[in-house]
Amino acid sequence: MSVRVRKRNGSWWVFICYHGRRKAKKVSSKEVAERVKREIEARLTLGDFGILDQKKAITFSEYGKRWLELHAKAHCKTSTYQRYEQIFRIHLSPRFGSRPIDRIERDDLKRYASELATSKRHGLGTLRNIVATLRAILNEAVEDRLIEGNPASRLGKYAFGNARKRDIDFLTRSEAAGLLAAAKIHSPTCYPLFLAALRTGLRLGELIALHWEDVQFGANADDPNRFILVRRNYSLGNSRQLRITGHGEST
Repeated sequence: MSVRVRKRNGSWWVFICYHGRRKAKKVSSKEVAERVKREIEARLTLGDFGILDQKKAITFSEYGKRWLELHAKAHCKTSTYQRYEQIFRIHLSPRFGSRPIDRIERDDLKRYASELATSKRHGLGTLRNIVATLRAILNEAVEDRLIEGNPASRLGKYAFGNARKRDIDFLTRSEAAGLLAAAKIHSPTCYPLFLAALRTGLRLGELIALHWEDVQFGANADDPNRFILVRRNYSLGNSRQLRITGHGEST
């Protein structure tokens, strides 16, 4: 029986040779390789030869689809699941889909993140969502013991300094007045929505989910008992109750 640790092309490997049967396992570091070596030697000594069975490695695409179905869909909000699915389908699967999940290395991911950032096609928020999805999939692969460590851990800090940042262009007072005047003429039914949006700064989903009982008009414009109670958010066809922390505040 022979179980050896070797470094090849910058990566650490555990090589197994037992009664003419051979297998190599790639791991993340020398420390992990030494630990794996001891575990394999113990298993072989006890007559457990499962480590020598040649199994086809699962690809990133296969595992990602399984993760979306069994984890993201079951445990995430609908909007979060749909964001994960879109990022996986558009960005991650075309790049890494055919790769065995245990052959995806940190240098590959750092190169990919750098390419995304320097292309200027995506804003910083999109880049963070892409890396977050990639990290979540690989975290689950670690839990399933398909890989020894997550190569996407803290990935964004290496590449996103060059990412395109979106500047927020606020309406001026005259532009806001012009918008309201045009809405009153061309879309009078939506005028209250535009007015509430400009006066309160609420998100679209919060505006759509407002009920009449959420609006406290008060006796007059100077009445301190004059506020909007934000209790719901409307997202992708679903109204979600928010946790109230105070008048006009939510989390």
